[in-house]
Amino acid sequence: EQMDSHDVGRGRGTIEQVLSHVEIPVCILGIDSDVLYPLREQEELARCMPHAELKIIHSDAGHDGFLLEQDQVAAHIKSFLYSHE
Repeated sequence: EQMDSHDVGRGRGTIEQVLSHVEIPVCILGIDSDVLYPLREQEELARCMPHAELKIIHSDAGHDGFLLEQDQVAAHIKSFLYSHE
C-alpha cells in the first residue's frame, strides 16, 4: 500500500508538470519483464522529464532483474555517466 501512495505531484500540480521541471540528466532503467513496476511506468517518467534517457534491461527475472542482470545495469549506468561528464 505504501508503494502505491507516493505521488510526486501531491500539492505541486500534476506529475507531468512536476517532472517537466527536472533539469538534470536522468537515467531511467526499466526491466522488460517487471510486473511490480511495469515498463510503461518508466516510459511515462522518461516522457515527462526533458533530459531523461530510458534504458531497458532484458530479463526473464521480473523485478529481480536489476539484481541479476548486473552486466546490463552496469553498462547502462557507465554509458550514461560517461556521456554526461
